[in-house]
Amino acid sequence: MKASVYTSLFNYSPDKFDLLGAFKNWSKYADEIVIATFEDQAEDISAIVGSEMCGFWNIPEFQIVSCPDTSLNDPLFDGKLKNAALQACSNELVIQQDLDERVFGSVEEWEYLAHELDKYDYPITCGIQVIDLYKDYDHFKGVSFKFYFHKKKGIRRGVVNYAKRGDYIDISLSDSTEPILEDGTLAPYFVDTRFCESSDGKIKFDITKPGIAHLGYLDLDKRIENNKFWKSVWDSRAGKDVEVATTLEKLEEENEAKPHGLPIKWWI
Repeated sequence: MKASVYTSLFNYSPDKFDLLGAFKNWSKYADEIVIATFEDQAEDISAIVGSEMCGFWNIPEFQIVSCPDTSLNDPLFDGKLKNAALQACSNELVIQQDLDERVFGSVEEWEYLAHELDKYDYPITCGIQVIDLYKDYDHFKGVSFKFYFHKKKGIRRGVVNYAKRGDYIDISLSDSTEPILEDGTLAPYFVDTRFCESSDGKIKFDITKPGIAHLGYLDLDKRIENNKFWKSVWDSRAGKDVEVATTLEKLEEENEAKPHGLPIKWWI
């Protein structure tokens, strides 16, 4: 399948993300990886990525995109970085990923979804199910869907119109990275819900179907530090104080570790 994975990377340190693990995973599904970063970090990020790729035999095409029109002082930087990466993709089919996410499912099933996208002659996205692993690789806290897989033409990443509130946004409706059309409306979409099925109150998973594993809650101490960073961003976006779990007690209060019964690191 000819596709591009696009992402963003800034303020990198080795303890934050397993870059090589992400690159190896994504290269199974895409022949290009596009990474956007701030202008003053582009040179360093390029060197870091080049170092990580040394010795990786299945090297995809790589692009490092410098984004001069935003910075950490811009509350909407996340969407702007992701959009810069998206617009630089060479392929029409694209998969949006963060560094703590991994793609899974058979390549054939992803190709099936690619054919479904190709049936439409207008910009369209596919919502892919994401499982949030929690505390360890054996447990999860929930399953939802996000607009990971879509066509490139006619779509950008940014704040969807219905979330705008004057100079601020409703952060319950937007994280500043929605797939939107030129007029700011949400791009048309369909949702693939085949990874997770529920019957008789029991959840059944099928890891051959397309899905995304989110690893951002495996280390709760790191998650708390991550939340502390993003709280200031969310406060700026919303124009008010936002309640965020910044203690282990609060994080545990909000989430439950549930066994999923899947193989360890099934996406590798």
